[in-house]
Amino acid sequence: MTSKIRQVGLVTAGCQPWNNNMVSGCGPTFAYCATLAVYIYQYDSAYEEYKLTSINASHSKTILSLSWNMGNGDVFATGGADHLICVWDVKKRKCITKLENTQCYPRCICWIPDKKQSTSLAFSGQQGPIHIWDTISNSVTSLDATNGFDCHISLFKWHHTDPKKFVVGHSDGSLSLFLSGKRNKHCLRPSEESNTGDVDPVLAVLWDPLSSDYLLVSRKVSGMQLVDTNSLSVITEFMMPSKMISTKSLSWVDSAPGMFITGDQEAGVLRLWSVSHSSPLESIKLKATGFHCLHALDTMHSQPSQDLQKRTSNLEVSRNRLGSTASNQAYSVPPAHVVCTFADGGVGLYNLQHKKWNFLREQAHIETIFDCKFKPDNPKILATGSFDGTAKLWSVDDLTTIQTTNGNEGVIYSVSWAPADLNCLACGTRKRGVFIWDLNQGKVIRRFKEHGQHPVYCVAWNQRDSHRLASCSSDGYCVVRRMDGEELKRFQHPDEAVGCDWSIVDKDLLATGCQDGIVRVWNMLAKNNSHYRALKGHTSRVFHVRWHPLIRNLLASGSDDTTIRVWEVESETCYALLEGHTSSVRGLCWNHEIAYLLTSGSWDSTLRLWDVRDKKCIETVDDHGADVYGLTTHPNNPFTIATSSRDSTVRIWSLGGVTESLFLRVLAGEPVDSIVTTPDDNMKPGSALKLSGNMSRHITSLLREKKNSDFVKLRWFSELFCSSRGLENLWDLVCTCRGQRESTLSQSYRKGILHTKHLTKYKAAEAQECEREVAQHKPGLRHKERSLMRSADLHLKLGNIRRHCEILVELGDWERAISLAPGVSISFWASLTEKYATVLESERDKDATAFHIASGKVREAVRFITSQGDLQDALIVAQSAQEGNTPHVTATEEIHNGDVTSEHESYDDLVSECCDHLSSRYFHKSSPYSAASVHLANDDFHSAIDCLIRSNELALALCLSKNLKGSSNRSVIPARLLARKLESLKMPDIAIKLLKTFDPPVPKSDWSAIHDVCARCDVTDPDTKTRLHQAAGLPSPSECKDRAVSHQSNGDLSDAMRYHVLSGESQTGLELAIQLFTARFKEDANWTVDAVMLDLAASFAVRTSVLKQQKNKTLRTKLLAIAAYFGALLAVRRQYDSIVKPLFVHAKSLVQLSQSFDPHFPLSPSNVHEELQAWLDKSDNDVATRLRHRAGEETHPSMTGITVVDSSDFPSHSNTAMSTISGKKISGAPFILDDGRSVLSINEAIMWAKVNQFSPTSSGERICPF
Repeated sequence: MTSKIRQVGLVTAGCQPWNNNMVSGCGPTFAYCATLAVYIYQYDSAYEEYKLTSINASHSKTILSLSWNMGNGDVFATGGADHLICVWDVKKRKCITKLENTQCYPRCICWIPDKKQSTSLAFSGQQGPIHIWDTISNSVTSLDATNGFDCHISLFKWHHTDPKKFVVGHSDGSLSLFLSGKRNKHCLRPSEESNTGDVDPVLAVLWDPLSSDYLLVSRKVSGMQLVDTNSLSVITEFMMPSKMISTKSLSWVDSAPGMFITGDQEAGVLRLWSVSHSSPLESIKLKATGFHCLHALDTMHSQPSQDLQKRTSNLEVSRNRLGSTASNQAYSVPPAHVVCTFADGGVGLYNLQHKKWNFLREQAHIETIFDCKFKPDNPKILATGSFDGTAKLWSVDDLTTIQTTNGNEGVIYSVSWAPADLNCLACGTRKRGVFIWDLNQGKVIRRFKEHGQHPVYCVAWNQRDSHRLASCSSDGYCVVRRMDGEELKRFQHPDEAVGCDWSIVDKDLLATGCQDGIVRVWNMLAKNNSHYRALKGHTSRVFHVRWHPLIRNLLASGSDDTTIRVWEVESETCYALLEGHTSSVRGLCWNHEIAYLLTSGSWDSTLRLWDVRDKKCIETVDDHGADVYGLTTHPNNPFTIATSSRDSTVRIWSLGGVTESLFLRVLAGEPVDSIVTTPDDNMKPGSALKLSGNMSRHITSLLREKKNSDFVKLRWFSELFCSSRGLENLWDLVCTCRGQRESTLSQSYRKGILHTKHLTKYKAAEAQECEREVAQHKPGLRHKERSLMRSADLHLKLGNIRRHCEILVELGDWERAISLAPGVSISFWASLTEKYATVLESERDKDATAFHIASGKVREAVRFITSQGDLQDALIVAQSAQEGNTPHVTATEEIHNGDVTSEHESYDDLVSECCDHLSSRYFHKSSPYSAASVHLANDDFHSAIDCLIRSNELALALCLSKNLKGSSNRSVIPARLLARKLESLKMPDIAIKLLKTFDPPVPKSDWSAIHDVCARCDVTDPDTKTRLHQAAGLPSPSECKDRAVSHQSNGDLSDAMRYHVLSGESQTGLELAIQLFTARFKEDANWTVDAVMLDLAASFAVRTSVLKQQKNKTLRTKLLAIAAYFGALLAVRRQYDSIVKPLFVHAKSLVQLSQSFDPHFPLSPSNVHEELQAWLDKSDNDVATRLRHRAGEETHPSMTGITVVDSSDFPSHSNTAMSTISGKKISGAPFILDDGRSVLSINEAIMWAKVNQFSPTSSGERICPF
């Protein structure tokens, strides 16, 4: 069973800024702590990048501490304000043990080293003592020696090798040392010279990894020191450039002994230090926002390739790095990846040696996100409001921050957009009233204080009248005002007014929810301020109300009584009571196309989809790790919803699973009018699934105006039904491939994946725009540098080396510019060299001589040397020039960059190779639209369609195959798989129409997908069965039976079996199939999958109802054994590596059972086991040869290679399921098997179903995850 709701986007939480030591790592893994969860990243060696692999959400309150077990790199622990310590196993992706009800808040935790494996964890609160938890025996003891401190514990740290040595840092700046039984409390206090009277707590301590006695300490005021714990002396006092700079984050660089890094708390400056220098070796400005935590990772997993090492082994390379604080460095920057987290929630991984980000998420929310709303005129922009005091705008396409408020608004409970394109956002706050944020000006332009200091829980901007803005507050009032501040209405409630919403159908109706559990409806046209209707039924606070977007009289309300009520407003009656949530209901959202669909979010951490007609919950999703508050959708993109939560994440969801049958009907050629109805008809109980919203009616109207509208129809409906991220970009590329003008492409095209014929033109324009921005707007120094570097980088990649060098000169990177200048011409190189020599001469730098001589300017060199008083050296230079020994530069022909007319080497193969690599990366990151777009950008239609098929975007693959020249042959596979989907939806007639449209005809004697549909159709009515055969162009069931009898009497078992199966006499067909295969396998030892493929297909088309009959248990087991074994062979040839072993194991068990029924069953358990072992061992023996021969070669490229469904790698906050067949943790929504308990990952399920249509439960049921 596939999910109706599928997650397609995730904005992760930022690193929380209020507790220290929130980042750690070991080897190729690192983790950081958000408020309620730990985000774990692991290194993917195949693509040399870090990926978010899991989320640990075991805590119910704020995480206080994090510690990695260096004795076991797969294990780390967290302590939380819920008095809970959790130990997490990275490989198993689960919490392996817990300590509940700790005696204190575990503000600091640390693993204690052990010679074998660390199993003991120390923890303490602020007042001590330190407790030791033995994670094996689950016993807790206290260290008596850590009682009685004079002040609070800031932190403590065990030595990395000595379990009897640890240090405690205190809030007064002192250290307490415990060294092999000796203790020295409150020593090494800050020096009196540094004592300014301010609180000077210890912020960080690190033991020197190469010493048993040295300790690195950082304090808030007095700064950093390297101390000797044995002699209690300070070895080095490290000096920041200013006393105003402090750091609370330190990390040793493992690849460079004696080096460590720090991050400034006031600004995002990363500093590299050596224990032998009191000042930083290098300072790098990474962000304007201050650091919170950092951690340098071990870099052994990302060393250069062997080929690169061989080519550089005999070279002594010295690189001048842009951004260095000194021009002549006597040190080498170590290879290190630094995990950086910032005060604004930003998280990134910085390559210290290469001076670049591996990845950077500039900003994120760091606390509960109470609300989210799509922009009315642009569904690609999402606004959020959070407890952290910020409102942020997000790009839905790439989930990056577009804009943010300053963050000084306290708590933001609610956000609401101004209608249309007014570009303003209203926000309701806890203590600062309502404010209007103007996006164009980037500032707050209005502030309303009618509610005083009372919290404003909800704001609602009337989408049909921009002059009406409503707000509800704990003062009991709902206030409606104009933008100029004029108060229009003040509606009084007997208790706190919590939620409000304007009707979209009737602009004068406003609904409110109240603490007293009553929903009130107000009419703005009424002369008094009395409510128009009162809807009573909830037994607790009504938190949210939502008007139906299509039906005037319907209103939904969510309450703390855990229920949702749908009201008929005029009659003041409850239309539907929806029960299922186990805690307070928060978010509510109607669907804008299917009138009876309602989505809700709750404090029980779940998202639920409801059919309000029959009051049933269609699906429940629990991927959020905490209360679900915000919930929103957009009329133009009705099957994409966004949610926000107390887990500080935003998630994007697709409801494509609800509407897939409608899209398939469009693809099969059904009239568009057949899937569209009115909202009132849509709400009738038992009515068929149809669309009834404004968007579908608009599309239908436009299609009537177009004559040749097939392409437009498929594009519009795919954008309506499918997930929106990246889809518009893909269709823009399809348009380009079809030869449409650039003017017809979307405005966002140039920001996405570009067609190769547009690539250089648009990137050149982007480079010019960066330079124009610098020239016109005169931005700050750092922004100017970034813009120029971006422009220089683009010019270099475009081959414009001259302009690249000129920008480098403008940035002061002369030596890099000079080193690249010969790529333009020698004369250009000489010109730059001479200019640089002049600059050096003005600085009285002796290096000016070298550049004067190198550029052939002997007279200038002699003059400069003479001015330095080195007359003898001046003479040497002059005489050498006289003898012709110094260089003489002459103007040479300039090297052109891409504008030559002569023949040049073709790089088509290189472009294709780059596209393949880039597409592969997108594909394995579960971004199929982008993966396909890359192939389309290079006019590789077939690869683009194959990519969509492999990622299960089958309907979209059909759209492309129908609209791209020469691609019709790519429609066969997706059409056949979708036909199986339609069968599972009880729509065999549509399946046949789809196959007739996209699957080319086959000879009548062959077995085809259409035969499959008719044979598998489990209908008992003979007339219906006959009509289905007629639609398929096949003989009637009675004719099929007659033919079967005839073929059987003639000894033709193959055709007899096929016609029996097709006629509905499945049991007879099944018996003949087993006879047929038994004979085939015994007669021909060299049989192959391809040789028996058609007979296999026919035998596997036996009706499910026949297979599941108890009397057919033996036949069923034999058929399932054959299906599993052939599935394993197909999995081998199609490289579905993750399911090969499970299929072989499944086949072996079924073969054993079959032989227990029938000793003459042709398959042998030992042979199956041998073939599995040969595959696992990658053997080259006779068994492996037999295996490869039987499996054969795959002829359909789209069926080769693993399946990766869109966003199937998204980790969940909830306890993830374990795959029944592989035993691995499942990322994304699981596919639930027919027994209701067993689960597969969606990728596993799709690959399994492609090679074996029967369920792993051996029940005879079929699985259809397509």
